Amino acid sequence: MTKRIVFRGTVQGVGFRPFVWRVADSFGLKGFVRNIGNGVEAVFCGEPSTIQNAIEMIRISPPPQAIIESVEIADFAGDYKDLKILETPEGTPSSVLVPPDIGICDDCRRELLDPKDPRHLHPFISCTNCGPRLSIIRRLPYDRHTIAQGDFDLCDRCRNEYMDPLDRRYHAQTIACPDCGPTVFMGELKGQEAILEARRSLLAGEIVAIKGIGGFHLACIATNEASVNALRMLKNRGNEPMAVMCFDIAQARGQAEIGPCEEQSLSSWRKPVVLCKKSNNYSLAPSVAPGTDKIGIFLPYTPLHVLLLDGLPPVVLTSANLHEEPIIADGKENLMVTKVLDNDREIVVPIDDSVARCFKGRQQLFRRARGFVPETLLVPKGPSILALGGQMKNTFTFAYDGKVMVSHHIGEMGNAATFARFTESLCLFRELFGFKEEYCAHDAHPSYTTTVHRKELSRSDRFIPVFHHHAHIASVMGEYGLDGEVIGVAADGTGFGTDSTIWGFEFLVASKSEFQRIGHLRTFQLPGGEVAIKDCRRILFSLARQAGSTIDLGIGPQERELWGVMIDRGINAPITSSLGRLFDGFAVLAGLGQKATYEAELAVALESAYDPGTKPFDFPLRDFGDHFEIDWAVALKQGIEDPASISGRFHKGISEAIVKGCLLARQKTGLKRVCLSGGCFLNLVLLELVFDALSSEGFEVYTNISLPPGDGCVSFGQAVVALSRVGGVRCV
Repeated sequence: MTKRIVFRGTVQGVGFRPFVWRVADSFGLKGFVRNIGNGVEAVFCGEPSTIQNAIEMIRISPPPQAIIESVEIADFAGDYKDLKILETPEGTPSSVLVPPDIGICDDCRRELLDPKDPRHLHPFISCTNCGPRLSIIRRLPYDRHTIAQGDFDLCDRCRNEYMDPLDRRYHAQTIACPDCGPTVFMGELKGQEAILEARRSLLAGEIVAIKGIGGFHLACIATNEASVNALRMLKNRGNEPMAVMCFDIAQARGQAEIGPCEEQSLSSWRKPVVLCKKSNNYSLAPSVAPGTDKIGIFLPYTPLHVLLLDGLPPVVLTSANLHEEPIIADGKENLMVTKVLDNDREIVVPIDDSVARCFKGRQQLFRRARGFVPETLLVPKGPSILALGGQMKNTFTFAYDGKVMVSHHIGEMGNAATFARFTESLCLFRELFGFKEEYCAHDAHPSYTTTVHRKELSRSDRFIPVFHHHAHIASVMGEYGLDGEVIGVAADGTGFGTDSTIWGFEFLVASKSEFQRIGHLRTFQLPGGEVAIKDCRRILFSLARQAGSTIDLGIGPQERELWGVMIDRGINAPITSSLGRLFDGFAVLAGLGQKATYEAELAVALESAYDPGTKPFDFPLRDFGDHFEIDWAVALKQGIEDPASISGRFHKGISEAIVKGCLLARQKTGLKRVCLSGGCFLNLVLLELVFDALSSEGFEVYTNISLPPGDGCVSFGQAVVALSRVGGVRCV
């Protein structure tokens, strides 16, 4: 009997063909295995029960990075005398999924450091189980000639391994050794000489630019305060914490509290940056992560990282671009330093490092990029959708055939270079995956960059505007497959509301297609608009003025008069219900700072100062029948009287207010499911307080896990809303 089997999903670039070949060979089957445009095709010739057993083994124990979404089995004509892996048919159209970039595996790391191994100290060692994937692919299917690695001819040894079915590098498309493949260089120095010079430069206190899988990083020794501070000044990064790479988990434990979840995340093949609590033995330079009790740590995910860090202290490794600009992928761009460790393998898809943390024993993403993209999420089948995302922490999403592909983190759309990268990435994903949307979803804010340019960005003329906070709640519903209505709590810094004000602490009754605002934070004004987000004294001034309180902010009479006029006359003083801005105002009151050098800096400081031993502030809930408001004025007066305990009392008071709002919503609607989303839930203290309190009240509580709770989930939420609306309402 002969059967044709087609495996669909993430089955190219993950060692799936060699795995299928080895399983078939172990059962004595004949036939062939090959990539096709929409998966991997296998033809097995043998006894029916033997074929079935082989297919079942493939189903239940595929390679670690493979994801089998479907298996199609059909009768096939033919009789085969051997078992082969065949080349991909010419001209095959492709709709297959590409795997994410895969961190160095244990086998390659061991060979890398083994003096007896032919790939000893080779910075591009890889096999079928590890190495770059998305970042080097030019077109599909995933084969040697369709990726950047194909620019390098194989030597005889690598070719023999590539063709040997019993070798770990059988059809490993990124195979390389010291005699072939890419070359690392620093100026005139090449190979090990270049790597040793980079190590010497780091130890001498210099900053070195290093080309990684998805782009260039700037590196310095993390225990050298002068070097760290110089790097911070070079990037114009303000006080924003920087990530640190440790050689291994033992070194990481010396700086951070690492539990089982954190260790699993750090050690996984995805290798994200993991936010951990600083340990009692934390000894890194003060400028690495000021104003927070957390440190972002990750482990080497390329062979080059292993070679650079072996025997060194932890190293700061931060993207080489200026603050808010896209990651740099070409060594010809301005890297701001003279020491550059470059290589001659092209980065086709520039991609940042992913960032995660642990919540309730599970990995929760802060930034979804390398190691996760372009994996898909499942949604109900419907027309194809392009969702353009928001203004901050932008991603875009394609929805098609019951799946969604959320792009990697791109950044702030107000930056011209970032918008150019957005456009490039959108075009590249179209070419790679053959996307063509029937509808385009976008933010309802009329001035957001992607909204303004939606007609140029989309190939569809049918547009679906989605309000920001509805997208947040819909992203949670989509992630968990929730239907019907839920209570949604969306808490963040900025989002355009239906009344054209700035929302940011909203209680919604929401389905995937519609929502009703049933509650919100008592509004206040932001004198100076966006300027107040950085000069947070203005926020506290506005709160105090509205509450009839007096606070000494150390501002002169002219500023005080100007801010007052702006508020009283409504001149460049937009109305907001933002919890993120309320965090900023109370952080100023607590004496934790007055101006933010990066987004949510003062809110991070307030979280880090949390004292669980305090009692909560009072945030009364005012029920007006058709809606309710959370009043902050009483808490403000309590904070003025007791500034030393603000952090603990503020967090507890806000969490209690959220619970009260959800209880009132349940009383009025009967709903028992609550979805939490928005950047304020990146605050682990707040999320845990709210999650536990709601659960104890009998609610089913959901929050983003596979996507960030911040604006990195918005494009996915837009796609979920659009899918539920198409054929129904509000296409413009």
